[in-house]
Amino acid sequence: MVSRRALVSNRLGFHLRAVSTIVEACSKFKAGITLARDGDRRNGRSILDLMMLEADMGTVLTIEADGVDETEAVDTLVKLFECRFGEE
Repeated sequence: MVSRRALVSNRLGFHLRAVSTIVEACSKFKAGITLARDGDRRNGRSILDLMMLEADMGTVLTIEADGVDETEAVDTLVKLFECRFGEE
């Protein structure tokens, strides 16, 4: 299992477009992917699950992946967070 922390740095936080981008990225990997906030772990392939994290700008989330391509999955998601999900 690989895990890294990522900061939500886009102005609108986890809104539908940002979460859809994450789900789309997660669907490309075989590894199981979860995002967690304060112990609340959610499925990275579920828009509803991720929206329930209610991650505003400044929130730190933990990205975890477990499977054959876990490192690539986590690296890809961290890059999405760093580029603010392609916004701004």
